[in-house]
This record gives sequence, C-alpha cells and structure tokens, in this order.
Amino acid sequence: RPRVRDPRIVRERSTPAKGPHARRHRQRRPEAPGLPALASMRIAFLFLTRGGLHAEDLWAEFFAGADPEAFAVYAHSKEEPPPSSVLAGRRITEIVPTAWGTISLVRATLALLRAACADPRCTRLVLLSESCVPLYAFDEIRDRLAREPGAWMSVAPTPSWMIHQRGPTREFVRWRPSLAPVVPTPALLLKQQQWMVFDRPLAELHLRVDHTGLWDGDLFAPDEHYFVNVTAHEVLAATPAAPRTPERAAAAVLGLPVRNAKVTHVEWGVVGNGRAPLKLTRVDEELIGRARGEGCLFLRKVAPGADTGALRAAWRQ
Repeated sequence: RPRVRDPRIVRERSTPAKGPHARRHRQRRPEAPGLPALASMRIAFLFLTRGGLHAEDLWAEFFAGADPEAFAVYAHSKEEPPPSSVLAGRRITEIVPTAWGTISLVRATLALLRAACADPRCTRLVLLSESCVPLYAFDEIRDRLAREPGAWMSVAPTPSWMIHQRGPTREFVRWRPSLAPVVPTPALLLKQQQWMVFDRPLAELHLRVDHTGLWDGDLFAPDEHYFVNVTAHEVLAATPAAPRTPERAAAAVLGLPVRNAKVTHVEWGVVGNGRAPLKLTRVDEELIGRARGEGCLFLRKVAPGADTGALRAAWRQ
C-alpha cells in the first residue's frame, strides 16, 4: 500500500521519562530462534486516557526493563498527565474532545495513529486504556508480537439483539441507514474489541480514508465497530462484485495480515440489572492464568491502587 503523506500528521516525538520513571538500561535476552529480526520492530504504545495511568509504578517498571529504541509512548488524554506519570511529556498535540460511547473515541484513536505513524520506525501500534496493565514483561510481549506478524483485531458478527437495545432511560442503536455506504444492512455489521494492535499497513489504510462522519449522531459504541467494518469495506471495494455476507466481510479482514484475537482480557460480572466489566482491585494468579489462557497480552479494568504483586512475580517466571 502507498505510504501516507498526510499534511495533518502530528509530528510528535517521544520524550524520555524523567525522575522516578527514568529508564534503567539492561541487556536484552537473546532472541528466540526462528523469530523475525526484532531490531526493525518498534512498538508504539497508544494510550487513550483521562489523565495518567491507574498502575503508574507497574508501567514504569515495564518500560524501565526495555531497550529505549524498541518502543515509543503516545498519549491522548483529556487532561495533561501529572509530572510523575509515565505519560508525562508524551501527550500528542492533536486532542479530540471525547465522550463515552461516541465516534469521538475513534477520532481520538486516529489522532494517536497519525502521531505514531509520523515515526517511520513504529511498525506495531498497540491501543490501550488507562486501566490496562501488561500480562508479561516487555521482552515477552515484543517476542509474542514478532511471532504473529500483522494486526490483532477481534472479528465477529454483531449479535442481532445488540444492534438495537432498549434500556431503562435510552435506546442503544448500533446501525442505521446512514451507515449503508460502508455497512449496507444491520446483518452485515461486524464487531471488534476496541483495544487492538495495528500493524503499519492497517494504520495507514485508516489514515487514508475517513468514514467517521457516517457514525456522527446517536449511534452507540462506534469504537466497537468502526475499524473492523471500514477495513472490510475497503478490502471488498477492491475485489470483484459478489454477494456480501457477514462471513465474506469477516474473511476480507482476516485475509489481510490480521490475527482474530483479543488483546485485552476483562472480567465480566452482574452490575445493577445487567452485565458489565468488573473493576479489579486485586490481580491474583488465577486471574492471570485465565487472561493468558485466552492469548491476551494485557489485562483491563484494573483499579487505581490495585494489588498487582502477583503480576510482577508472573513477569519473572
């Protein structure tokens, strides 16, 4: 695919951390046999947050053990991260006013992609929230990404009951006719997890096209649908005409270098009258095992001040 030459790209440079979060250099372990050369892979960690991170000390330890040339950090935050934060000095200049459950979150993600793609060394771009924590040490996450070239994106049909839900105080609508240029019918609406790994070609595809205007208004949770459906649309638009089905749309995405996988694990429970992600105040060995067993790289919804001692121990195993 052609390289992006977008004059709107934010030329943002990652600034080394200072003070308590200064990186401690150490020798990388030898690369695993058969892995692609890691020297050319730089991971961009893209944080979509309100301010700082919920587990600042854990993230500081994670990055302190890494080769500083192996990663870059970018933050899109509602507020300037505090000076002690891992994100201090990493806030991008293109800030989009955001609101939960709206297309603004996709536009903020695109701003992060623009900032990271300004650095030609960034080849994998990992989108995370403030409540995410790594399930493995840096070198292990980097090796796992190297073993699975391409993007990581969960791909599935949207359950029919989810497309139009009626709640106690509002309706939650995920498809309407305005989406027809990209998603012709509600039955064709694919679903993804918001938190994902982009490779550079997929990131550049989404920087070349902008269909966010189709999701303006009251459509719910566009961040769970936009990237997978736009990817399918762009791939299918370049292929001979054929009947479009949910299976064909999903196959179009997975026909790219895209792994159908979740990047983050979340625990679900009953909250009020329905199911919702649980806020985690303690990360124990059983939870770590479940999350790793799903193939995830990160754990989500970790509360500020949560007990993560077992996770630190698991990194060293």
